[in-house]
Amino acid sequence: YDLVPIKFPQTHRGDTILAHKYALMRSLRYADKIISISYSTKKDAVKYFKISEEKIRVIHLGVDEDYKLLPENEIKKIKQKYNLNYPFILYVGTLEPRKNIPTLLKALYKLKKQGLPHKLVITGKKGWKYK
Repeated sequence: YDLVPIKFPQTHRGDTILAHKYALMRSLRYADKIISISYSTKKDAVKYFKISEEKIRVIHLGVDEDYKLLPENEIKKIKQKYNLNYPFILYVGTLEPRKNIPTLLKALYKLKKQGLPHKLVITGKKGWKYK
């Protein structure tokens, strides 16, 4: 999927890094072709594993039907359920260091100083090193 445990080892447990690295090296050694979800991941694979660019093809992830735009009345129900009667920015993801939420907060602070009326809504599971 991506090379985050290798690229940013400080954001993962040691056993996760070793398992990820071992599985990747073994898979990459025997693969005739490799599919990557992004050009960024392809670039990382070339850099960290010295793989030929020609061996890797980028095929972006598809979008599940569950993520289609909801009708306005459904959106209104959800906003009422969670008392979201103001403009907001929605963050969806695990809450852990590698998601870099402090940078999101700094960016939002700068935007608020410029007059952005939005509030931040955060949703997701507690992740590794959650505080």
